[in-house]
Amino acid sequence: MAATSLLRCPRAFAESHPRGRDCSAAMMAWEYLDFAERFPPPSPLYIRKHLRWLFRADLQHSYTAAHARWLEGKDLDAADWHARAWTFLEQPYLTEVWQFRELVRFIASRQGVQLGGQLDGRPILSLRDIRRGRCAEEDGTHIDLDWSLDFG
Repeated sequence: MAATSLLRCPRAFAESHPRGRDCSAAMMAWEYLDFAERFPPPSPLYIRKHLRWLFRADLQHSYTAAHARWLEGKDLDAADWHARAWTFLEQPYLTEVWQFRELVRFIASRQGVQLGGQLDGRPILSLRDIRRGRCAEEDGTHIDLDWSLDFG
């Protein structure tokens, strides 16, 4: 089905392969979020689901394996970052584009993908800080992040 292919790889039907551009899921997600800021979807659920399609090949297998171990009562507290990021991506508290951006930065940093752009100098936030909407300063204090996007 063409729609599924486009969800997995928005560049699937491009006339030419973009030279010099990274076609990783993280890079495509970053580009997708640029469009989500310019043309806001009706709900953050659209972003969440689209990012899950983009990252499915990279993250879902680890989650499935970890889930099977959890059901067996093994490794209850041990999940690699893939499983944690996949689970985090489906949570309803991801409502702001900045949260999705920080999650993509988190995933890209773990994969060794350089995204570039204006957030390069900032530290990578933990999943906890992304969820809470704040980032830890070097002195241990926290600053609230309020980069909201109006979803209509």
